[in-house]
Amino acid sequence: MVWQLYEAKFERQDILDLFRLIDWLMPLPEALEIDFRRNLAQFERQKNMPFITSIERLGREEGRVEGRVEGRTEGVRQALLEVFPSRFGEVPPELQQRLEATSDPAQLQRWHRLAITIPSANALIEVIRGDEC
Repeated sequence: MVWQLYEAKFERQDILDLFRLIDWLMPLPEALEIDFRRNLAQFERQKNMPFITSIERLGREEGRVEGRVEGRTEGVRQALLEVFPSRFGEVPPELQQRLEATSDPAQLQRWHRLAITIPSANALIEVIRGDEC
């Protein structure tokens, strides 16, 4: 049905509005919904016509941004965990836990810079303790 609407030159927004109405009046059972989405995705790939709403696009973009932040955070955390042992020896469990609990990439970058220049492991640990108070 969707492909017939596309082929009949219906506007994309009109198709979305129609399906919103259909979903409201008669939601599909989950198995049929999955099958429909799979068939629709295949059709859209063939026709190069993505059938996604603006909300879906926004959600995808937010997911990408979130993924980049998480990736950057994890990268800085790993860099810090590589610097510490090469300068000071084994990473203390307390420090490992604090690093894993920190989700702020700017904070982790600050600690990473300090780990490169600070004179001792204890001094770094004290700074990290002080930052989390």
